[in-house]
Amino acid sequence: MNNEALVETIGLDAGYGGTVALSDVNFSAAAGQRIALLGPNGGGKTTLIRTLSGELKAIEGSVNLASETGTVPQHDPARDGWPATAADVVLCGTLDSIPWWRRPGRRQRKLASEALAAVGLADHSTTTYGELSGGQKRRVQVASALAGGARILLLDEPFAGLDAVASRRLEDLIERLAQNGSTILIATHDLEQARSWERVLCLNGEQIAFGEPDSVLTRTNLELTFGSDLIEVPGGGLMAPPHHHEDHEH
Repeated sequence: MNNEALVETIGLDAGYGGTVALSDVNFSAAAGQRIALLGPNGGGKTTLIRTLSGELKAIEGSVNLASETGTVPQHDPARDGWPATAADVVLCGTLDSIPWWRRPGRRQRKLASEALAAVGLADHSTTTYGELSGGQKRRVQVASALAGGARILLLDEPFAGLDAVASRRLEDLIERLAQNGSTILIATHDLEQARSWERVLCLNGEQIAFGEPDSVLTRTNLELTFGSDLIEVPGGGLMAPPHHHEDHEH
């Protein structure tokens, strides 16, 4: 494994029930890098995130991780009814570090409090999760990952449904976390966002391209990634198709 990499895949095939949904993924990401995961709905972004998180086992190839991972899943309205407070949700991120029979103690509560402060929500610790705005919910989930010690953050369409102000706050948080040494993989449909981050990984059932935005975001690669769904905009620009919520990818 590259000594500088926090996450690396080699010849990775991933999928469900032994059926490959994403094949031959080879990339590495260093501390401080933000990696855009681009691809159509069903192209493999969520499959990759679930495999890196350990939820799915690799069918072929390897996944090498130099830190804990933390996942911010796609927004699920069912979670909006959680009676837990923001602090409780963040505290859940610490549970893997203690035996199943032990309740979180002072150390875990301190980690949760520090993580909430890190995402700018210290004053919302007692707010019920369902009462938070969409952007605040995403940041609480990031805090939960941080409380668990994750330096590899896996964000699955975190900007979907957010307004401009909430999106800007989340972008600022992602930038700050990267500056502090986290590696952040962000599934997105926003090509302009992708151009502003350090690396881009294009997926469409297989790896199309990986590297710096200027070398990856070419018309050829985007056509291979999005096919006929790629949208032409006035002035000769290109836009990825809009996001549609998916619980999983097959």
